[in-house]
Amino acid sequence: MLKRTIFILFCTIPMIIAQNQVDISADGRVLSNPIVNLKTIVNKTTVPFGDQPDWQNNLRYQVGGLGLADINNDGRLDIVVGCYKSMSYPPYKDSRNFIHFNSENGLEQKPSWFSEDANSTGAIQIGDINKDGYLDVFSGNGLRTSSVIYFGSKDGLETKASWSSKEKRGAWTTNALLVDLDKDGWLELITTNQGFHKDDPYRPIHIFKNSQGTLEQIPSWASDDSIQNGISVGDIDGDGWLDIAIAKWFNFESCIYKNNNGTIEKKPMWTTGVSSSDKSIVCCDIDNDKQPDIVLGTAPTHLYNNDKSNFKVSWKSGAKSFGHSAVQVCDIDQDGDMDVAEIHFTGGLVNIYLNNNGQLDAIPSWQYNCDGSGTEIAFGDINGDNRPDLIVGNSGQPSIMVFYNKK
Repeated sequence: MLKRTIFILFCTIPMIIAQNQVDISADGRVLSNPIVNLKTIVNKTTVPFGDQPDWQNNLRYQVGGLGLADINNDGRLDIVVGCYKSMSYPPYKDSRNFIHFNSENGLEQKPSWFSEDANSTGAIQIGDINKDGYLDVFSGNGLRTSSVIYFGSKDGLETKASWSSKEKRGAWTTNALLVDLDKDGWLELITTNQGFHKDDPYRPIHIFKNSQGTLEQIPSWASDDSIQNGISVGDIDGDGWLDIAIAKWFNFESCIYKNNNGTIEKKPMWTTGVSSSDKSIVCCDIDNDKQPDIVLGTAPTHLYNNDKSNFKVSWKSGAKSFGHSAVQVCDIDQDGDMDVAEIHFTGGLVNIYLNNNGQLDAIPSWQYNCDGSGTEIAFGDINGDNRPDLIVGNSGQPSIMVFYNKK
């Protein structure tokens, strides 16, 4: 039986399909029926990952956000997981956020930190927001729940969030980024958003400013209304300020907002010129010309080459199936250039495209098919061997998998 992909807006699931396993994405727009599990399809010897995970948990959750950071200051990267709620079938019993802490014995199998709340988290960001020396965790939430921050302290990460957002119209947060946009040394918060139902689908991009460690609860900057997904930053025009790149959904064009000496302009400085279902975006210098290019998670995945702020499509993926959740970049094979990885909700496919002197492979250099629906990917040195490992998040069981880098 073939996998089915149905693109929908703010869906409700009729009980007639409840006989099969059905997953719904964190934004409520993509429905997937993960039936066929093909495991590794392509595996070149130059890609340093095996054909099966080296570590995985045994928890059935819907992973909406994924972050890697040394939360407890012991020198090892921990895995921070944000979980979402949906009308998937069979139902998911728990949507609390959790952390797999890392130690000299490896990752703990059962998380020792769970949040007290059980919101619907679609994004995780980690940073020292108040500069007290302890990392804080931002949870971007949907389904009419405010986004929250769990602050770190000498006693550990709080389990009951002490900060929550108060957007004037509310917002279903789809993604987020903590970054210093105005060079004042404090992290601002950028969120991408959508509305709550078909009669109210649009929301702005929001920026929450940070005043000496206090993050405003009502965002003081907002774009025009749209539906946005992925978010990234890079100095696109080489003026020394980080510009904001956004992937947008149907009826809107993915774009870049210019940072004008610390102030983000309201209108985009560049758009793709195409309205499509773009899910994710990354600013990164792929061709090593010291200008950040744009990797756009669409169908198929596109690379826009940056030539002095003039963009043109220089590469398209030759893969056969697309249902984007996330795109990431990392020098996986440690040859000095950035490779591209993506994960697809539909089919649970993880694709890696190696970069060979500025040219990405036409088809995936390595591909893995998850047991569930693919939601998030991240890279970091989990086992302490100074090589980037691959961490995969799913809607399903297991919900977290790790492939160790064997380069």
